[in-house]
Amino acid sequence: MRDSFVDTLFRMACLDKDIVLLTADLGFGIFEKFEKPFLCAFADNDPVTQGGEKQFLDRVPGTKGLPHTSIKGGGHFVQENAAEQLSREIVQLIQTTS
Repeated sequence: MRDSFVDTLFRMACLDKDIVLLTADLGFGIFEKFEKPFLCAFADNDPVTQGGEKQFLDRVPGTKGLPHTSIKGGGHFVQENAAEQLSREIVQLIQTTS
């Protein structure tokens, strides 16, 4: 039940920023205890998640001390629009934390 509720909220997130915040609050319980390396690499031009990295940086222990970045021109589908830049950031994270 909870999974389908969260999935529905994610689908609606594109329509309403308040829903994005609600969705983020539902999932933070897991992340607030996550101490493994956690890199924030949000797109610099995504109107849906804009500013969302602050919540992660404030609430996820694994974000501390890592070089977080903004993906230039990634848009909402950063993994598709800026795959090379995002991949470089992930590889660098793995190389520096392994």
